[in-house]
Amino acid sequence: MPDLDKAEAVKPDVVVLLPEGDGNVTTTIAFEFERSSKAKDRLFNKLKIYASNSRLDGVMLLQRGKLFPT
Repeated sequence: MPDLDKAEAVKPDVVVLLPEGDGNVTTTIAFEFERSSKAKDRLFNKLKIYASNSRLDGVMLLQRGKLFPT
């Protein structure tokens, strides 16, 4: 279970809004750039917080040459 008390502290580094043809925003993707190695449990907890408490359609997590699409 994600630590929801930390939900407000989790903010993406970059958010990309992909508009539909008529100009309405339909897809929102966040990018997280992790500059240092973190435990797998800590990363998954962060992703669970995004999934539970955001209006994002997806999150791309990049860590030291690794790419974790969600």
